[in-house]
Amino acid sequence: MMKSIMENTKRECSVMDKMKNINRECCSGPDRVMLLSLLKCCGLNASRRRYVHHQVVLHGLESDVVLASALVDINAKCGSLRDALKLFKGLHPKDVVSWAVLMTGYIQHEFHLMALNLFEDMKIEGVKPDRVIYLCIMKACGHTQILELGRLIHTEIIKDRLEEDLTIANTLIDMYAKCGSLGEAFKMLHRFSRRDAVSWSALLSGYVQHGYDAVVFESFCRMKEEGIKPSKVTYLCVLKGCINLLAIVQGWYIHDQIIQNLPN
Repeated sequence: MMKSIMENTKRECSVMDKMKNINRECCSGPDRVMLLSLLKCCGLNASRRRYVHHQVVLHGLESDVVLASALVDINAKCGSLRDALKLFKGLHPKDVVSWAVLMTGYIQHEFHLMALNLFEDMKIEGVKPDRVIYLCIMKACGHTQILELGRLIHTEIIKDRLEEDLTIANTLIDMYAKCGSLGEAFKMLHRFSRRDAVSWSALLSGYVQHGYDAVVFESFCRMKEEGIKPSKVTYLCVLKGCINLLAIVQGWYIHDQIIQNLPN
């Protein structure tokens, strides 16, 4: 514990030293590269972030889209979503990266409806979604169970030829499963040849969430037959299914599998 505190203190001192050196040595003031470097050192420290933001404004760099997007990003990641939104609104022009960093922050801190509203604003602005945006919106659709929008996004993903992306495919399975459209989740899983433990876990989680415990163990066995190694999440899903069904024998089997296959 003490070691961690000392390391954090050293890191903060290092950041302060960098800031002082830049202001002392650079007659013309810090440039984009220097300020981006400082931002990476700020971490969760709000006063450091505000200082770097002040330097950006002081040196007339607030119109730099890369710097401004980086400020939006770090504030969003740290949960300062009001500050992130304020910075975002001041961005001109806004590119897809700017939209993506704020949307990612909303998803990270579980403001799913705000992410969906932001997506609507982005469409009005005529900005084309990228892979990160699609991932964010599918997660938001899953958590809010807005299935129709999820289907529309899936159609756009197919048009953009991103469906074969493993992370995209797994997020689609997860979205359909969370929304209770387990047939579509099942079809998506089996249409995708490169399915992995994440793919199966998303489907199994949906089965448990919506009360289809009877098919969880059967699906787990199919996954094992395909030679896919279960993850901790997979085992948790199957155990929940066994508990809900009071399936003691299957529960013992899963317990034995966990002991054999998962590290202590």
